[in-house]
Amino acid sequence: MEMAWRLVGKEGVRKAYVENLKIVLGHVKGLIEHLHGKIVITADHGELLGEDGLYEHGIHLPRHPKLVEIPWFIVEK
Repeated sequence: MEMAWRLVGKEGVRKAYVENLKIVLGHVKGLIEHLHGKIVITADHGELLGEDGLYEHGIHLPRHPKLVEIPWFIVEK
């Protein structure tokens, strides 16, 4: 990640995260269309992209809400 910060800067990394999310959500939408029942989408941790001057994730960072309050999305079909 450190190399990404150097190559494209903070805004470039943020833009890459948004673009990646758009791609992933497109695939998730297609997958949801083929599944039945309740679907739960979540993550194992969050990511800091400049909140409170902090970046990335890991044990070297304080317990930040953006790292421990992970996304939780439920689709009921």
